[in-house]
Amino acid sequence: MAVDGVDVRDAVAVADGSLRGKARERAQARLLATADGRRALEDQQRVVRALRAGGPVASPGLQAALRAHSRQPARTRFGRLGRPALAVGALVAVLAVAVLLAGGPGSAPSVAAALEIGLRPATAPAPTPLAARPALLARSVDGVAFPNWALARQIAPPGMPHTGWKPVGARHDQLAGRSTETVFYTHVNHRVAYTIIAGDTLAPPPHARRITVAGRQLWELRDGRRDVVIFTRHGHTCVLAGHVMSLHTLERLATWHGDGSVTF
Repeated sequence: MAVDGVDVRDAVAVADGSLRGKARERAQARLLATADGRRALEDQQRVVRALRAGGPVASPGLQAALRAHSRQPARTRFGRLGRPALAVGALVAVLAVAVLLAGGPGSAPSVAAALEIGLRPATAPAPTPLAARPALLARSVDGVAFPNWALARQIAPPGMPHTGWKPVGARHDQLAGRSTETVFYTHVNHRVAYTIIAGDTLAPPPHARRITVAGRQLWELRDGRRDVVIFTRHGHTCVLAGHVMSLHTLERLATWHGDGSVTF
């Protein structure tokens, strides 16, 4: 079933995990390619997590749509339109049962909420490099380790010394029931926060711009004075945000592979 050009079956199958392997990758790529697709995936992820947690699951937008639908005169909803209108009404009723009261304990976190974490102070010391793999740090989420950008000396804004980005602190948070880890890095007077979110991939904000750098898909946006790059590593959403001289710096940090140690 397609709604606004989005195959809702794709969104459901990606969100609930019933689609796997290459088929899942292709379906997810189709959804993330458009703002409507990203919204559909985010909605379905919210529904799936709420149902699994036994909590409520609806977005304020859907509640408003349902209220508006219910206020329409019966003649408008069912009169001249006949059976098709009844079918739409039935569909709305089904959605109302599946998606009630947004933001409950089972709701999926958002990238916007993850961005807020990056504004908080560090609560733990900087993780140290792994002895066996120094391009990685001894802090991870579901096995996805943070990169040691202190070794990324080739990544620096124009005119700045190429000294790498030193990890200076970390913190752990819970975001709508999911664990998140954040590592803070500095280079001269610039500071960035790198947050990895446990669980399924989150849909990027609809207003984010999709680009490809070094063969990797990234989504970019501006959050106040901070530049933001959103990307995935092994199915986990990563959010990189900070005030830097050039957005290209964040792009290169996000795609840095550490001679093969940092995998995606």
